[in-house]
Amino acid sequence: MSHNIQTVDPTGTSDNIQTTSRPIFIRFEHAADVGEPVAAAVQAEVSVEVDGIWKKVGGTLVANKEWDSNSLEPSFEFDISAMLASRIEDATFPIEDFSTSTSVSSSHSNTIAQTEWKRMIRYKVEVRALYVDSDTGILTLNESDNALAHPAPSDYRYAIGAFLPDSVVTSDKYSNLNVGEGWNLSAGHASEFQFLTNCPPSLRRRIFVAQPMALYGLNNDWSGPTVTVAANHSNDAGSPVVNDEVNASFLSSGVDDLKSINITPTDPYLFGTLSGSTVAACGKDFSLFMRTGAINGVSLNFELINSETTSNPNLSKIKPDDTVIYFINDFGVWDYYIFDGFLDIIHTHEKSTFKKGVKDYTSRQSSRTGVSRGTTTETYTCRTLVNKEASMWLSEIFRSRTVCYYDRLKSTFVPVTVVDGETHPSSSNKLSLEPFSMSFIKDTYTIKG
Repeated sequence: MSHNIQTVDPTGTSDNIQTTSRPIFIRFEHAADVGEPVAAAVQAEVSVEVDGIWKKVGGTLVANKEWDSNSLEPSFEFDISAMLASRIEDATFPIEDFSTSTSVSSSHSNTIAQTEWKRMIRYKVEVRALYVDSDTGILTLNESDNALAHPAPSDYRYAIGAFLPDSVVTSDKYSNLNVGEGWNLSAGHASEFQFLTNCPPSLRRRIFVAQPMALYGLNNDWSGPTVTVAANHSNDAGSPVVNDEVNASFLSSGVDDLKSINITPTDPYLFGTLSGSTVAACGKDFSLFMRTGAINGVSLNFELINSETTSNPNLSKIKPDDTVIYFINDFGVWDYYIFDGFLDIIHTHEKSTFKKGVKDYTSRQSSRTGVSRGTTTETYTCRTLVNKEASMWLSEIFRSRTVCYYDRLKSTFVPVTVVDGETHPSSSNKLSLEPFSMSFIKDTYTIKG
């Protein structure tokens, strides 16, 4: 017999990629197959692809008919966003994004690498109908027919973990990724292509020589010339170089994917792809942007500075108080900022005490109070001056799932806990500078009595 239901995909009708930060609805409706029983409920399983093999996610879902459908033409609906979110990578160490060649772009799809947890996952939903047996009156699962699959085996649906504010989606409850946004590649918007960061073009971020960093891009149904990554920079001779290609095949037409390139500013990585530039003698300013054909996307602007061990005379030097913070941004990928203001370090000491039973009066050092637990918390507060646009972007640190302090001496990422705080961006000129500060708990030392 037929399952007598058909798939309706309100979330994915226009996009092959959806985000788990908003509902991902899968809807099934009555198919009106003559002579077949009407489904009373449906049972669904969600699976993700791992290196060509489908693996079930979570438990089996069951949905009764929607309240606004009738029993003769029922519809059934599932929101699978939470189940898919459990399989999207948050942060892993060591961070492999910072170790590949700049000229090679890395995919973050779970169909490529042999891992279940990636930043972009391919998924499918399979359903079976439950119907009331006309002979027994018992609710029965249809196991004689193949499960109805969504999407079809020849089609693709992906999920990512990007956070989307309401301003970039429509008011419909099924709204998800909006193809009209620049960071979401779509035909007719090549000049708006940008990397997966809300860092504004008005900010020129400092980055020190050999600082690990990657940039990320999302290809959602792009149809057009291959998207490359290019740079504007000043070479060792002090001459400007424009549209200098650093990655020839970042995103390809017709290939939905989330990709990254390593832009660590050293000669083996980023500067190994720049024409006539080395970290020993290059100019301080450079910009990176996506490019297709003769059209440039939105630039990310950087100022290169010397590390503690380099001495390019054209660059300023990183200061001992400078604090390098990495965080998972709203798009679910790594971002960074160097706080260049005064650094405060505060040690907070707490202890739990108890009363001893007997005081030893023969000893002047004796006390009737003991310590059962003592804790010292080391809190860093770092500061900077930024404009309103940059302040709005840096506020993502406070809601980030993972934040790391970069220990420059050990070249290691130290996960930290950000202390809740407030920012006060100016309501007038968005480009005027204003103070921005954040505090985080770097270490906690605890002893038990």
